[in-house]
Amino acid sequence: MAAIVFGPEWFSGLTVLFELVTVLVTFLIAVYSYRLYLFSKEKKFVYFSISFLAIMVSFLAKIITTIASHYSGLDPLVQSITNVSMGISSGTPYITSLGFLVHQEFMLLGLAGIYLINQRNRSILQAGLLAYLVSVITVLSNAFYFVFYATAAIFVALIAHYYVKNYVGKRTTSSFLIMVSFLFILLSHFVFILVILNPTLFFIIAEIVQLLGYSLLLYAYTFVTIK
Repeated sequence: MAAIVFGPEWFSGLTVLFELVTVLVTFLIAVYSYRLYLFSKEKKFVYFSISFLAIMVSFLAKIITTIASHYSGLDPLVQSITNVSMGISSGTPYITSLGFLVHQEFMLLGLAGIYLINQRNRSILQAGLLAYLVSVITVLSNAFYFVFYATAAIFVALIAHYYVKNYVGKRTTSSFLIMVSFLFILLSHFVFILVILNPTLFFIIAEIVQLLGYSLLLYAYTFVTIK
């Protein structure tokens, strides 16, 4: 049952390694975004930086919870916070874990932030409403895990749609790289939804595709910064 969310136990070491790399990647993207703000003085890059920091925190929470779900002997406080309980309700698997709740909340907040930044007409009221909806969805997702991946896929699809249009309009190398990276990330969320069909195969594929997406995004940001 735990394999649906955290992958097969034999793959847990690589899962942690992949997501540690993603933590580093999202941190570096946040740093590059802030450097772009210092260069351009456009506030949107500060918000990009905050959004990617939220995604970084999300992956850190998942790493800690993954370790706790597969290994014993952890500090009792850490074990209690990351304790995972699972079951079946009306034929649907659910998961209860504070650590996974934090992962979902910060991931959706980060994606919602990126989506909102790319909108022409945005306001604090919209941001507050999105934050509220994300919190409600997170609570539901903690009961039915696939809701989280479906919601994340919707956010990434909206983000990818924006960058596809951006590439069509600009036709630059950087816009192409950003577009492709978000399409990879979108694909990874779709594959995560399919994990219930084959926890081992689809989880491993999703982790690899997700890592490729974020790594390509980092390359795109460094490409823009160097230029």
